[in-house]
Amino acid sequence: MSQHVNSEESWPLSLLIVDLDNFKQFNDRHGHVVGDDVLRLAASTIKHNCRRDDVVCRYGGDEFAIIVPRTPLREALLLGEAIRAAIAARELHRRSTHESLGRLLISIGAAEFRPGETADDFVERADHWMYAAKQARRDRTRSTGEAVRDPTERRPDILWHESYACGEPTIDAQHRELFDLANVILGPDIEALESAELAKVVELLLSRVAQHFQYEQAVLEAAGYDEYEHHRTEHDHLLLRARNVSEAVVSGHQSLGELREFLVNSVILGHLLKDDRRFFALFDKQGASGTSRGTAPVHRERRRSSL
Repeated sequence: MSQHVNSEESWPLSLLIVDLDNFKQFNDRHGHVVGDDVLRLAASTIKHNCRRDDVVCRYGGDEFAIIVPRTPLREALLLGEAIRAAIAARELHRRSTHESLGRLLISIGAAEFRPGETADDFVERADHWMYAAKQARRDRTRSTGEAVRDPTERRPDILWHESYACGEPTIDAQHRELFDLANVILGPDIEALESAELAKVVELLLSRVAQHFQYEQAVLEAAGYDEYEHHRTEHDHLLLRARNVSEAVVSGHQSLGELREFLVNSVILGHLLKDDRRFFALFDKQGASGTSRGTAPVHRERRRSSL
């Protein structure tokens, strides 16, 4: 699947990958018949929350993929949250005995297509975000008989706003992705991770920051940005400090709060929302990724259907 994606007719194009966190528990404890019913329920709930032209398909044993045309990343994330809440809100019962089987928990990763990337790269990014969400919510995958967090409960998020967009589509998409991963680090679920799992999430954050800095530098250099060298130096300093703080947190020499403070104050507030604004004039703000001129808010038709 190395071909390039042609998404001109459905731009912007987003992808959601949904993983059923505790599906194996249903299979092991209640048998494959119940497992099949759980899969059908998940598929039905996903379809019920999608629009008519969204494409929902089985992606793996306990995973689904949702192709969401004409939808930027922010709206795709909102769709994912609606699906997560709808599935978590339903308590499952055995039909014959009405025995409570608990609730199904899911993790969702989202990505917005970047012009010129391959289908493999597009899917891989969504899969990475799903993995990050799964690691950060590992404490939710309890046995089905235990109490589950209220699905309407929301942790405080760093919310993306379109005023943060510079107008270069890939830079804006990467910034939104960093906001999403930052919210994983800021959320309470990550505190339950063991050191090895925490290290994986932190490494994912660092790799995303490094990839973004590398791309942004290439764009600014090609555009002849007069503060390019200063901006590149800022990136180098941030990456070095990020690596030092992250290694100290993973090794237990610093608290998770140190990483959160650095992520919010230095990376998000200090750099993405302050330093980056100096190059906004290089791009056409009306072309910002995730915004379409004259496009009305998306209205999603709700209906019941099966795959």
